[in-house]
Amino acid sequence: AGERHRRVLAYSPPAFDSSTYELWVPLLSGGTAIVLPAPKLDIAELAGALTEHRATAVYFTTALFDAMASEAVGALAGLEEIWTGGDV
Repeated sequence: AGERHRRVLAYSPPAFDSSTYELWVPLLSGGTAIVLPAPKLDIAELAGALTEHRATAVYFTTALFDAMASEAVGALAGLEEIWTGGDV
């Protein structure tokens, strides 16, 4: 998976296929899956978690990525890889 996936935010519900990436890719390569304590966070809380936990990679729905890019773009600066998809 490479170094870009050493600290992946595990934010998707387990029923979504993206949770497979979020959990297994970092864990199978000796990395960390950053599991957040609340199932729903607002943009500010999510941005804070990315920074606090030094996430290196994330998967966001397109809508969530758009919200992060417009409301908390600074929190994306530390990420080495961002995957998007899932909705419009």
